[in-house]
Amino acid sequence: MKKISASRQIDLKAFATFNEELFKEITQLLTLENFRENEQLSKYGDTKSVRAVTLVELKKHIEANPLFPDKSIS
Repeated sequence: MKKISASRQIDLKAFATFNEELFKEITQLLTLENFRENEQLSKYGDTKSVRAVTLVELKKHIEANPLFPDKSIS
């Protein structure tokens, strides 16, 4: 685990006034060497794979949307 710089902590304190739990989660993630060590984020793979899956899902939604008749994304 690494330590968060004082200036970064000050910047993030703004979140604490709105949502203390969010602030705690953000600061906890910043202390990890690899954010995928977090249980909730561990299912995310490498960036390239995640982008490919997201693109496939996005294409499905666009093709299913009635506002885009006869649109096919290749």
